[in-house]
Amino acid sequence: MPFEEEGDQSAFPNFTRGFTRLLIVGLMRFTGLTVFGSGPILACGNVNKTEKLATGFDVDFILSGGTTISATRFNVDALLTEAWNGRCVWAESFERTLAPAQIVSTRDEVAGCIVRSLARPCGVVASNLPLGTTVRSQRP
Repeated sequence: MPFEEEGDQSAFPNFTRGFTRLLIVGLMRFTGLTVFGSGPILACGNVNKTEKLATGFDVDFILSGGTTISATRFNVDALLTEAWNGRCVWAESFERTLAPAQIVSTRDEVAGCIVRSLARPCGVVASNLPLGTTVRSQRP
């Protein structure tokens, strides 16, 4: 799901869009995962969105969350839910000091933490997949 923007993000208007894109890029490095961008998700509308995703797109998990930016800090809240029943299987909050010169590297670091937590072979996704299903990384 597209991450929600909270607070005044006028100083960094594309932060959340770039953050979502980094998550997609990172998750795509794992060959055992199929990752959908927000286009098909937004096309489902608001009524029973998770049910539509689970059945129409054969989606197992939905990653959602939000970003909050202030002059000196940014927070990211991320949640992974099972698409077929809405059960939250993982949630994490990240808070970092925001220095304008390091916003890109800090954003990349937090996105990397989320991707590793979810997609590595012993991560959240693999731990919650049906037996016999594996997630493989393209990287050694």
